Amino acid sequence: MRNLEPETVTRAQAELESAFAEVGGVSRAALSEMTAHSELEQLRRTFGDRRWQELTLSELVEQRDSLPLLSPIAFHAYLPAFLVACLLEPTPVLDVLWDNVISSLTLRSEPEAQWAEKLKHFSPAQLEAIEHCLELIAAEERADWPTMPQDADRAGLAVERWRRMRTSE
Repeated sequence: MRNLEPETVTRAQAELESAFAEVGGVSRAALSEMTAHSELEQLRRTFGDRRWQELTLSELVEQRDSLPLLSPIAFHAYLPAFLVACLLEPTPVLDVLWDNVISSLTLRSEPEAQWAEKLKHFSPAQLEAIEHCLELIAAEERADWPTMPQDADRAGLAVERWRRMRTSE
């Protein structure tokens, strides 16, 4: 991240890696609850049976729209890969990845029951690591756009949502 101390980014990455260290891959059949979608076969090829640590940056950029398509268990298993990519590779090509990850984490249009189904897979330590990562992304966005209107601060909204969820557990 351009505006943050490298040690801060390294600590956030380590926290994610520690919190999600034991999370395994998800079978191809369990990746999505959708039965028909144009992206489904590519999703299965990219993510199926792989651990989040095995995914490459190019695969994550290629699959940047996939978080909303993932089943709750797959969302849990692969979210850390997207967050680490956002932390480590903040280049113009990743602006779209950042945008999609933040959109998936604010989930304004997703019903609360669907959101609750996703959340039940996360431990308190995982929720906390995600919140810390989102705080860094929000700080980076604010540093890049100091005159950002409050209603445009989607990363800040994501932080608030995750904080509420983490403290309500």
